[in-house]
Amino acid sequence: WAGVVSLPDWAGAGGSPACAGATGKTATGDGNAQMGTDFGQALLLDGSGDYILTADSADFNFGSGEFTEEGYFRESVRGPIRQIIGQHTTSAASNSSFILLSDNGKLTFQVFIGGSYYTASNPAQHALDTIHHYACLRDSGNVFRLCLNGAQVASVTQSGSLNDSNQILAIGAVMRGGAPDPGGYYFNGRIFSRRRTKGVCRYPGGTTFTPPPYPFPTA
Repeated sequence: WAGVVSLPDWAGAGGSPACAGATGKTATGDGNAQMGTDFGQALLLDGSGDYILTADSADFNFGSGEFTEEGYFRESVRGPIRQIIGQHTTSAASNSSFILLSDNGKLTFQVFIGGSYYTASNPAQHALDTIHHYACLRDSGNVFRLCLNGAQVASVTQSGSLNDSNQILAIGAVMRGGAPDPGGYYFNGRIFSRRRTKGVCRYPGGTTFTPPPYPFPTA
């Protein structure tokens, strides 16, 4: 728990996606983003102008250290480049840190080091209308790993420090300089829970694991 730097407390958010979160970082919604309970408490995104934002924080600067970004999602409609979560701007790779996309139903994890980016992509589509666990992580061997439902589906090895981006952390929309990219890359589906841990690779070595239950513990 000491390494958890982002954990939205959506379970207590009611109908609004705005919440302080268990780590004290405020998340605010835009468009028609809202909380629903039809599949348990979840953030609902309809793929048309919906997203939520968290301001940049020094806690999000991972440098060359280990980290784990994970959560649960359920995609309803596929499309090219649909952002699940990222601290990224299409206007400058050098001011981007990472991004997790669904690209026609294939998870794609990109990290940004300097002006370059490195990609780990699942070659297979995930099922629609199904709850999936994702994990994006860096281990002690500088391997960036992408996991789906407890199994590694892609990886890329690269040394160096992730960019210390000053961009907002966005769920549901690809951003460009603090606003949604005009290409309209909005996620259509639900985000059930997510957690970011700094300094810890929770699932090292590329081995299979049992995804933790959600919502994640808040202490």
